[in-house]
Amino acid sequence: MSDDVFSPNDLENIRCVAIWGASASGESCIEQMLALGIEVKFFIDKNKPVSGQFCGVTVYESVSIDRYSELLKGVDAVFLAMGVNTSVPRAMLKKAGFSKPVVGFRLGASVKDIFNGQLSVNRVFFYDDGKDDLKCLLALANDIMKHQKVVIFGAGKLTRYLLKHCIELTKHFVAIYDDDPSKQGTHIEGVDICLPAFDINHDAIFIASTRYLVVKKLIKKVRDNSAVQPKFICVSDLLDIMGKKNIPSHAWLKPVYNIYPVDIPEIKIKKNLDFVLLDLPARMLGMMPNGLAYVHNILKKTGISLQTLDLDMIIYHRYHSQRILDDLDQVVTSGGYVMKPEPWAVDVVAAEWEKEEVIKFFQEDVEEPEFKS
Repeated sequence: MSDDVFSPNDLENIRCVAIWGASASGESCIEQMLALGIEVKFFIDKNKPVSGQFCGVTVYESVSIDRYSELLKGVDAVFLAMGVNTSVPRAMLKKAGFSKPVVGFRLGASVKDIFNGQLSVNRVFFYDDGKDDLKCLLALANDIMKHQKVVIFGAGKLTRYLLKHCIELTKHFVAIYDDDPSKQGTHIEGVDICLPAFDINHDAIFIASTRYLVVKKLIKKVRDNSAVQPKFICVSDLLDIMGKKNIPSHAWLKPVYNIYPVDIPEIKIKKNLDFVLLDLPARMLGMMPNGLAYVHNILKKTGISLQTLDLDMIIYHRYHSQRILDDLDQVVTSGGYVMKPEPWAVDVVAAEWEKEEVIKFFQEDVEEPEFKS
């Protein structure tokens, strides 16, 4: 089992733990452990309480953790109950010879959710024709073949890979939609590639994309434009098709505390307006858009037809939902620039948003391309 990635089966192997952090996070963590029937052997903390205990459990000083290698051998995992960077305690545990799972935990997190896992569709396929890939492809194919007339959105890598191994699907596919003009008019395994249409009158749609926001936008667009609602089939449906325990372990996200997925508003300008008021990126997110609110309230009093959009927050959540849920180690622009993990951070925001590559990157998002596979 990896120190960083956990699948739904892994919690069953943990019967006793140590918690690093005698704090509110540590208290929440021990409460959840006890509820799960997991024993907390001891706490580790930089500052040892005068009583030597926290929540009735012995606390050992972190500065001396290398002395407690025998104690560490007696636990199945160490939970880092802290909201700060965990690289230092991880390094200290490694130096002390601890090779079992080290799990990040923050106040507000759920131990069950960490081990239930969060599937990353970007991690499902290695595209190596291997056993795990074929198992997942066959499961998707069997689900798709329950429907007679199916449209594919996306003439990319996944579609070609699926049809390479499941050629019988061509009997069910009516067309492949893709917004790349260079692909339109060609075909894959005899299935024509066409300009996307969103008024769907077929049984089902297979969305052949591993990009979280692309899938969400396409589903919404079809629902908004089709009189008949087709069945949507996505890679994430493998959770229901195969069951969590049968998903390959490499497909699970690292257990990093985050709020995603969340509903993110569309960037949609109403028609026949007198005025559009926008708050564009990037504002330091620790600050509320007071100026925008003042101007909005003044304009409202004039009686004009007005729409106000806080694009800063929309684009912020789009950026981070893709970075986290698509499990991107790096976000790279089309020009090859490696974006900062947190472009809105106070120590980088001024310099980062002066870069032309950064502006172009977010400009693409604002302009709302119809579809990318």
